[in-house]
Formats: sequence, structure tokens, C-alpha cells
Amino acid sequence: MIIESAFWPMYKLDVESFDEDSINESKKLLKMLSRGSEISQILLSNKDKVKLLHVSKGILDLEITESNASISEVIAKLSGSEIPVIVMNDSGEYGVLTKDDFCNEVAIKELCEFITGNNIDSNLRDAITNHVLRIGAGIKSTLQI
Repeated sequence: MIIESAFWPMYKLDVESFDEDSINESKKLLKMLSRGSEISQILLSNKDKVKLLHVSKGILDLEITESNASISEVIAKLSGSEIPVIVMNDSGEYGVLTKDDFCNEVAIKELCEFITGNNIDSNLRDAITNHVLRIGAGIKSTLQI
């Protein structure tokens, strides 16, 4: 599910290090990119580590999520957090999954199976149900978790 629902590819900038100069140059680039597009975040990679640079939140530590992660693992990572889930495919490309990305057919099917096959918190069940209904009605929706 995570591979099919993620947005590919996630923009990545290779940096020499995470020192102040590299971060400041990366921030300038992201600011320029965000002016003419919807890009608000990019990955920074120094080959050993990957961090997320966000326009308003700055630089954030993150971990790469396994591409075979379950829907419950992804929901747990996204719940109460504005940090997206980042995955890497077999080709070494990065994908990003946010609360906005649970709109495709694969994600909706996984969400339906999740709420019908698990004993989950009623608030989470309601949030997923409302999201699925809005998507089914053709209304833009963000999963409120």
C-alpha cells in the first residue's frame, strides 16, 4: 500500500554535510523552489543520513519507513504529526506519504480493510470513515488523524 499511495519521486538534494553553510544554502534553494511551485519540503542527504527540510518548520530528523510497512504503522507515524512518512523503493528513489495521500483506490481499499478487520479506537474509525465517504463523494479530503 505505501508504495502505491506515496508521491514519487520526493525531491532530494545531496549535501556535503549538515553544517550551517550547507543548511543555509539548502534553505535558499527551497525558498526559491517554493515561490513558483507547491514544493514546501525537500530531503537533504549526505549519503549517511537523510533529513527533511521544510519551508516553515526548518530541518527535521526523520527515519526512512520500510516500503512494506502496514497501514497501521503508517497511520501511527502520521497521527498527531506533521512530518510525512518517507519511503525508498528498490531503485533508491524516495517517496513521500502525507495525510493528503490517502485518496487513491489502493489507499481507500487498505483503509476500509483496516477499519473492518481491526478493533481500533472509535475516533480513528470515525476519521477514516469520514475520509472514505468524502473521497467516494468526490470531495477533496485529508485524513484527519
